[in-house]
Amino acid sequence: MVDGLQFTLSFQGNDSDNHQIDLYDAAQALVGFQRTLALTTSLMLNGELITQAPALKNAIIMSTPPKQGSWEIVATIMVGGYYLLTAPKDSILGNLVYSAYDFIIKECLGFHSKLDESLVVQYEEFHKKIIKSNKLQI
Repeated sequence: MVDGLQFTLSFQGNDSDNHQIDLYDAAQALVGFQRTLALTTSLMLNGELITQAPALKNAIIMSTPPKQGSWEIVATIMVGGYYLLTAPKDSILGNLVYSAYDFIIKECLGFHSKLDESLVVQYEEFHKKIIKSNKLQI
């Protein structure tokens, strides 16, 4: 399976300990599990609270078959790199990605990034300020 964020749904106790479960209960649990993952993923990824799980955009939720002899199912949320890098800055995911990017630029180049200017322009302006401040101190 492709790497992604994984969640596990498992049933324990009563009949499930004997490798049995009421099919209606299992079906309702799977629907609720998928719906919860889809709605939460949409909010985190797109900043949009959807009301129907099929409306999920920019991600897919895949599952492996239940493990043999158990009622444990692993679901994986997979998001393409393009969607991570293009998430709006005012969304939760976009803010996390932008913050990580800004941190890396600050640590490597010494200044906070501005997305509306090229890094070359920002780098040159930063070094002009350093040169001016060094001249003032001399």
